[in-house]
Amino acid sequence: MTSDNGQGALVISRDGPVTTVTINRAARRNAVTTDLLEEMGRFFAGCRFDRECKAIVLRGAGDHFCVGLDLVDAGDTETLMDDLVRGDWDMTHTLRAMRAWLWLWQALTATAALAEGSSETAFYSGKLAACRYFFRHELPLVEARFALVGSLDRTCLDARPDWFTGA
Repeated sequence: MTSDNGQGALVISRDGPVTTVTINRAARRNAVTTDLLEEMGRFFAGCRFDRECKAIVLRGAGDHFCVGLDLVDAGDTETLMDDLVRGDWDMTHTLRAMRAWLWLWQALTATAALAEGSSETAFYSGKLAACRYFFRHELPLVEARFALVGSLDRTCLDARPDWFTGA
């Protein structure tokens, strides 16, 4: 997927131990599409193997961070309704991805405190351990769920109520 400036919708750059992830759809106020969510899921799943990355900065191109789901790119009404129905049971995984950003923020804070010689070494070391756990055991669950949403599988949507009620 490309953006309005010819680059990808997700631009990833690296400066030493800091990776910057830019949602690059400024003309659409960085509204998120299913393809973009899949791409982000793949990126974050890969982060758990990157020992050189110490911090991730998430930003939006232009004047907006992210306005949410891109309803225009959802296409026709049927596709939009399908996406909204799927969104209900995928909110758990979206929130899990959002919690990953909070853990990164806490890990950055803990790393800075430890580097400054904080007397609360055990507390901050615990924050770093919890962040590592989350990225190794919780965040990988997001990638598979977002891939399922992206596949546009209609198994549940096409089921008729009479198949279950006998009416």
